[in-house]
Amino acid sequence: MNCQRKTIRIGLNDIQRVSVPCYRADTLYKFIEISVKLSVKRFGIVEKMKRYKITAAILLAGCLMALCGCQAKVGEEFTEEVDTLEGVSLTVDAGQVTSSGITYTIDNQSEKDLSYGRDYSLQKEKDGKWYRVEPKSAVAVTMELLWIPAGDAQAEALEWEDAYGKLPAGKYRVVKSVSDYESGYYLTGEFNVD
Repeated sequence: MNCQRKTIRIGLNDIQRVSVPCYRADTLYKFIEISVKLSVKRFGIVEKMKRYKITAAILLAGCLMALCGCQAKVGEEFTEEVDTLEGVSLTVDAGQVTSSGITYTIDNQSEKDLSYGRDYSLQKEKDGKWYRVEPKSAVAVTMELLWIPAGDAQAEALEWEDAYGKLPAGKYRVVKSVSDYESGYYLTGEFNVD
């Protein structure tokens, strides 16, 4: 099973996202098994509180393993449905495109309020298909919850030089996730780097 850094949904009505490392299921299972054995050997009879902590760690690890197989790894083709939310679009200002950043606008002409975060990903077009661009270092974003009321638009500047470096020439798109508090959607905005 191939794994990668993932973005997952946390909370019930919360669309903040957090990047967590994915591991191969067998590696993660082995790690948990060794950790439990060492805990038992080191402390003898495991007290009730320690058992709760171990159980919680195992459950958390199981949730992470379940999430690992949900998406393609970095560099593979992106096949998720995009731009399916009617009345909502993401456009890139062609005059503000550089190899290290863009300015984009999310236009919400739907009847629902939308929320989104600072997280994003970049994809490159090759032979009519879109592939994830692999970051050169960890992508760090603040965990803000941003809001766009129905009938409004929000412009944002995006700089990625620290995470992706300067992009070589080609056709790209930025991918942002938004939520209407019922479902999540991917919005994309295409741009060219010369």
